[in-house]
Amino acid sequence: MEAEHIRKLLKRYWSGDSTREEESQLREYFSGDDIASEFENEKSLFNYYSIAGAKKLSSGKSQELLKGLSGKQNGKSVISLTWNALKAAAVITVIFTAGWLVRNEMRDGDLSGSDTFENPEEAYAETKRALQMLSRNLKKGREEASRFKAFSEAEEKAREMLEIKEEENL
Repeated sequence: MEAEHIRKLLKRYWSGDSTREEESQLREYFSGDDIASEFENEKSLFNYYSIAGAKKLSSGKSQELLKGLSGKQNGKSVISLTWNALKAAAVITVIFTAGWLVRNEMRDGDLSGSDTFENPEEAYAETKRALQMLSRNLKKGREEASRFKAFSEAEEKAREMLEIKEEENL
Protein backbone atom coordinates (compact mmCIF):
# COMPACT_ATOMS: atom_id res chain seq x y z
CA MET A 1 0.00 0.00 0.00
CA GLU A 2 2.81 2.42 0.82
CA ALA A 3 4.52 1.90 -2.55
CA GLU A 4 1.22 2.64 -4.31
CA HIS A 5 0.79 5.81 -2.21
CA ILE A 6 4.35 6.92 -3.09
CA ARG A 7 3.68 6.26 -6.79
CA LYS A 8 0.60 8.53 -6.62
CA LEU A 9 2.54 11.24 -4.80
CA LEU A 10 5.38 11.02 -7.33
CA LYS A 11 2.91 11.20 -10.21
CA ARG A 12 1.43 14.38 -8.71
CA TYR A 13 4.94 15.68 -8.01
CA TRP A 14 6.18 15.16 -11.58
CA SER A 15 3.04 16.76 -13.05
CA GLY A 16 3.50 19.78 -10.78
CA ASP A 17 0.22 19.25 -8.91
CA SER A 18 1.62 18.19 -5.53
CA THR A 19 1.05 20.24 -2.41
CA ARG A 20 3.77 21.22 0.05
CA GLU A 21 2.47 18.59 2.45
CA GLU A 22 2.74 15.87 -0.20
CA GLU A 23 6.27 16.99 -1.11
CA SER A 24 7.14 16.91 2.58
CA GLN A 25 5.84 13.33 2.76
CA LEU A 26 8.04 12.41 -0.21
CA ARG A 27 11.12 14.01 1.37
CA GLU A 28 10.41 12.21 4.62
CA TYR A 29 9.95 8.87 2.85
CA PHE A 30 13.16 9.21 0.81
CA SER A 31 15.20 10.30 3.82
CA GLY A 32 14.42 6.98 5.51
CA ASP A 33 16.19 3.63 5.09
CA ASP A 34 13.24 1.45 4.02
CA ILE A 35 12.83 2.51 0.36
CA ALA A 36 11.54 0.21 -2.37
CA SER A 37 14.11 -0.63 -5.06
CA GLU A 38 11.87 0.82 -7.77
CA PHE A 39 12.37 4.30 -6.24
CA GLU A 40 16.20 4.33 -6.20
CA ASN A 41 16.45 7.07 -8.84
CA GLU A 42 14.00 9.28 -6.98
CA LYS A 43 15.87 8.62 -3.72
CA SER A 44 19.08 10.13 -5.09
CA LEU A 45 17.14 13.13 -6.40
CA PHE A 46 15.42 13.83 -3.09
CA ASN A 47 18.69 13.28 -1.20
CA TYR A 48 20.31 15.88 -3.45
CA TYR A 49 17.47 18.31 -2.70
CA SER A 50 17.92 17.85 1.03
CA ILE A 51 21.71 18.36 0.82
CA ALA A 52 21.44 21.36 -1.49
CA GLY A 53 18.71 22.89 0.66
CA ALA A 54 20.90 22.63 3.73
CA LYS A 55 23.69 24.69 2.16
CA LYS A 56 23.46 28.40 2.81
CA LEU A 57 25.22 31.07 0.85
CA SER A 58 27.38 33.53 2.71
CA SER A 59 25.78 36.95 3.00
CA GLY A 60 28.43 38.45 0.73
CA LYS A 61 27.77 35.91 -1.99
CA SER A 62 24.01 36.35 -1.58
CA GLN A 63 24.36 40.11 -2.02
CA GLU A 64 26.59 39.60 -5.06
CA LEU A 65 24.05 37.26 -6.65
CA LEU A 66 21.21 39.67 -6.00
CA LYS A 67 23.25 42.53 -7.43
CA GLY A 68 24.07 40.44 -10.49
CA LEU A 69 20.45 39.47 -10.99
CA SER A 70 19.25 43.03 -10.75
CA GLY A 71 21.89 44.18 -13.23
CA LYS A 72 21.48 41.48 -15.84
CA GLN A 73 18.61 39.92 -17.68
CA ASN A 74 19.07 36.97 -20.04
CA GLY A 75 22.77 37.60 -20.30
CA LYS A 76 22.45 41.19 -21.48
CA SER A 77 23.08 44.15 -19.29
CA VAL A 78 20.19 46.46 -18.47
CA ILE A 79 22.15 49.35 -19.95
CA SER A 80 22.30 47.53 -23.28
CA LEU A 81 18.57 46.83 -23.22
CA THR A 82 17.83 50.45 -22.35
CA TRP A 83 20.15 51.67 -25.08
CA ASN A 84 18.39 49.48 -27.66
CA ALA A 85 15.01 50.77 -26.52
CA LEU A 86 16.23 54.36 -26.86
CA LYS A 87 17.50 53.65 -30.38
CA ALA A 88 14.13 52.20 -31.35
CA ALA A 89 12.33 55.21 -29.88
CA ALA A 90 14.62 57.57 -31.82
CA VAL A 91 13.90 55.77 -35.10
CA ILE A 92 10.16 55.90 -34.48
CA THR A 93 10.40 59.61 -33.62
CA VAL A 94 12.29 60.35 -36.84
CA ILE A 95 9.76 58.41 -38.92
CA PHE A 96 6.78 60.19 -37.37
CA THR A 97 8.44 63.58 -37.69
CA ALA A 98 9.27 62.97 -41.35
CA GLY A 99 5.71 61.86 -41.99
CA TRP A 100 4.32 64.92 -40.27
CA LEU A 101 6.58 67.25 -42.28
CA VAL A 102 5.68 65.61 -45.58
CA ARG A 103 1.99 65.81 -44.73
CA ASN A 104 2.25 69.51 -43.90
CA GLU A 105 4.17 70.21 -47.11
CA MET A 106 1.54 68.38 -49.15
CA ARG A 107 -1.23 70.30 -47.41
CA ASP A 108 0.43 73.62 -48.26
CA GLY A 109 0.74 72.55 -51.88
CA ASP A 110 4.28 73.92 -52.23
CA LEU A 111 6.38 70.94 -53.31
CA SER A 112 8.74 72.86 -55.59
CA GLY A 113 11.59 72.81 -53.07
CA SER A 114 12.79 76.35 -53.68
CA ASP A 115 16.44 77.12 -52.99
CA THR A 116 17.43 78.92 -49.82
CA PHE A 117 20.73 80.22 -51.24
CA GLU A 118 21.20 82.32 -54.35
CA ASN A 119 24.88 81.48 -54.66
CA PRO A 120 25.90 77.78 -54.96
CA GLU A 121 29.22 78.45 -53.20
CA GLU A 122 27.36 79.75 -50.14
CA ALA A 123 25.14 76.66 -50.15
CA TYR A 124 28.19 74.41 -50.40
CA ALA A 125 29.97 76.24 -47.56
CA GLU A 126 26.90 76.04 -45.32
CA THR A 127 26.42 72.34 -46.07
CA LYS A 128 30.09 71.68 -45.34
CA ARG A 129 29.83 73.54 -42.02
CA ALA A 130 26.71 71.58 -41.03
CA LEU A 131 28.33 68.24 -41.90
CA GLN A 132 31.48 69.12 -39.92
CA MET A 133 29.33 69.98 -36.91
CA LEU A 134 27.49 66.66 -37.30
CA SER A 135 30.82 64.82 -37.55
CA ARG A 136 32.14 66.45 -34.35
CA ASN A 137 28.98 65.54 -32.44
CA LEU A 138 29.05 61.96 -33.69
CA LYS A 139 32.70 61.67 -32.64
CA LYS A 140 31.81 62.94 -29.14
CA GLY A 141 29.01 60.40 -28.93
CA ARG A 142 31.32 57.60 -30.03
CA GLU A 143 33.88 58.60 -27.37
CA GLU A 144 31.18 58.55 -24.68
CA ALA A 145 29.98 55.16 -25.85
CA SER A 146 33.53 53.77 -25.68
CA ARG A 147 33.75 54.96 -22.07
CA PHE A 148 30.64 52.96 -21.24
CA LYS A 149 32.10 49.94 -22.99
CA ALA A 150 35.35 50.22 -21.03
CA PHE A 151 33.40 50.54 -17.79
CA SER A 152 31.30 47.51 -18.65
CA GLU A 153 34.39 45.43 -19.44
CA ALA A 154 36.06 46.47 -16.18
CA GLU A 155 32.90 45.56 -14.27
CA GLU A 156 32.83 42.10 -15.89
CA LYS A 157 36.49 41.49 -14.99
CA ALA A 158 35.82 42.55 -11.39
CA ARG A 159 32.85 40.19 -11.17
CA GLU A 160 34.92 37.31 -12.54
CA MET A 161 37.68 37.99 -10.01
CA LEU A 162 35.13 38.15 -7.21
CA GLU A 163 33.62 34.84 -8.30
CA ILE A 164 37.06 33.21 -8.38
CA LYS A 165 37.79 34.48 -4.87
CA GLU A 166 34.44 33.21 -3.62
CA GLU A 167 35.11 29.79 -5.17
CA GLU A 168 38.53 29.68 -3.52
CA ASN A 169 36.96 30.48 -0.15
CA LEU A 170 34.49 27.58 -0.48
